[in-house]
Amino acid sequence: MQKTLSIPETHQKKIALSTLKMHEVGARIMGGMDHRQAVTFLRSIGYMDEGIRAKLTEAGHDAEAIKRFMD
Repeated sequence: MQKTLSIPETHQKKIALSTLKMHEVGARIMGGMDHRQAVTFLRSIGYMDEGIRAKLTEAGHDAEAIKRFMD
């Protein structure tokens, strides 16, 4: 269950979800969160690993990259 988010957390959530959709290099170029940080943040606000994994898969990341992001 996701907690009620503050305004900064709401913005971080949007950034984290956008990061998951990016290629690793694209995320580095943009600055801010990398994929691991995005996963860690999403977990901290109540996202389950299955949902995060589904978003990464939907974005086209391969199993090796997903494992790296989720560890």
